[in-house]
Amino acid sequence: MRAPAATLQAGSTRPTPAPRAAPSRSRCATLPAPAFAPLHVANVVMLAGVRYFDGIPIVRSQDNYVVQWADPDGESPEKAKPLGSAKPRLQAELDRPAAFAAPWSEERLFLDRARVLRRLGRIDEACAAWSSLTASPGRLAVVAAIELAKLREHRLRDPVGALEIATRGLATAERRRRIGRPEPALEANLERRIERLRRRVAAARPRSRMRPAPQAEGASAPQPSAPPVRRAAAADMRRRIASRVGTEAMPGPSTNSDAAAAPRSRS
Repeated sequence: MRAPAATLQAGSTRPTPAPRAAPSRSRCATLPAPAFAPLHVANVVMLAGVRYFDGIPIVRSQDNYVVQWADPDGESPEKAKPLGSAKPRLQAELDRPAAFAAPWSEERLFLDRARVLRRLGRIDEACAAWSSLTASPGRLAVVAAIELAKLREHRLRDPVGALEIATRGLATAERRRRIGRPEPALEANLERRIERLRRRVAAARPRSRMRPAPQAEGASAPQPSAPPVRRAAAADMRRRIASRVGTEAMPGPSTNSDAAAAPRSRS
């Protein structure tokens, strides 16, 4: 986007810059790395919890290096934004050779991508990402099943689908246990989740049965038919009442179908 041109006022040798447009608000998604700097990550999380970064401009940004925010009133204790429980200064966390030696594997990249999509609220894309990871070998498939079951239960309101995913994840965890690679924490998580989902699905079934089927516009709702035993008893009761009051057991000829019955009915 081209910047607006400056204007030259009469009697002045310096051009007056055109007014800048108001900065637009945008959403920034940050993926923390606590393995590299746990204290700084915890501090940033606390700042985000008190909405410290809302409305603060970005003053420095370099790809693959650093992003810096700055409070314009940070030097004034009266006007500075509150930090909450966060600390204003921390010592540098540079001596962490084990964390820096950890490789960025393909598995870790896929996991981080699925988690970022969930945090951004892109639930359909997050479900697709976790669903593709459920076919992965090893522990990743069990973790992906748990995360996908969470999204289906709490975000998509699909307890039946969540129960199916959790059951498949538990089967994967049991296979890993049989080959000598147990995941007790993941198995316990899935067992609790499956038990809760089964109760929820079972509680929702009676309500769905009582719910009437949708009717087409203008169509009358079908009347429930009585059981055969009740219909026979009702017919027998009608015959008894008719015999007591002297009414004919069988209806007479209709005046519309039998022309001879019309004079008799009028007389």
